[in-house]
Amino acid sequence: MKNSPLLSLCLVASLVLISPLGYAVTEHDNVVEFHSQPGDEYSQVTSLVFYFDGNYSITSGQPWDGVITNNVSADYPAYQADALAGRHSSDPPSTFFTQRAGGEWITTAGQPGIAGMNFAFTGSLEIDGSDYSIVLGQNMCGSRNCWYLGANQSGFEVDADGWLLTPDGQYRIKPSTDDDVYNEFRVFNY
Repeated sequence: MKNSPLLSLCLVASLVLISPLGYAVTEHDNVVEFHSQPGDEYSQVTSLVFYFDGNYSITSGQPWDGVITNNVSADYPAYQADALAGRHSSDPPSTFFTQRAGGEWITTAGQPGIAGMNFAFTGSLEIDGSDYSIVLGQNMCGSRNCWYLGANQSGFEVDADGWLLTPDGQYRIKPSTDDDVYNEFRVFNY
């Protein structure tokens, strides 16, 4: 029996429909922000900058177009990193994150576990002229994308209140306490 071109086309179409690649391969703006506490003269830092160092991990098959950084406020120190990347959770990005952060990390997720990540990348957070090597990662938390921030150098620690303390003891970082904000970390003088 000879296969007809129509039968072959139907077979190919059915394979595409049941393909294991059932997730979208789309590049998104994935924004994380660092803010000093506006209006608090005792804890406000004077400058914040994030520098992407080029190291990253992303789920296989997902797009990655780097990280764009910029200042986001003229009123108080605030800086933004925008990872131009796809979103699909897997183990390699979470392994990249946890190997660098060790046990010293915080999250906007409100929960401590890491089951996988869409992507993770490293860079330097400059606070008032002092550089701190950090790792950032993103994952789905319900219907939103939440962020993880970890140490990428020794000496950081997470205190009993869930603050990430810099190795020199000068600064503390915490996730935003706003219920609807999943992409912001606040930076304070210690």
